[in-house]
Amino acid sequence: MEKTDTCTLYVSGMHCGACEVLLNKKITKLDGVKDVKASLSDSKVEITYQKGRAPKIDYLNKNFADLGYSFSNQPIGQAKFGQLQISHLSSSMQHPKITYKSYHKVIAVHHPF
Repeated sequence: MEKTDTCTLYVSGMHCGACEVLLNKKITKLDGVKDVKASLSDSKVEITYQKGRAPKIDYLNKNFADLGYSFSNQPIGQAKFGQLQISHLSSSMQHPKITYKSYHKVIAVHHPF
């Protein structure tokens, strides 16, 4: 049985379910890739690949830029200041959100654009 590893990459540029399908199909065709699960709601892809044959982020960014996608090891557009977490979601269909976490409550502010 062939050994595999899995990596999670964060994707900017996904806007709809068709983006998930496109990324799944195109990344699965890459040499050494066994399975791909793209998630619009999480702005990420989970890639299962042959051990030692992980797809390179630079390669993905170069080859998917013309389709409007960029890849990163870190969540796209997130910053954390103490207990204040600011997330600017990559999809234009989703809205940025600010969440403040205290010991007893969570306050979420959604800014409609």
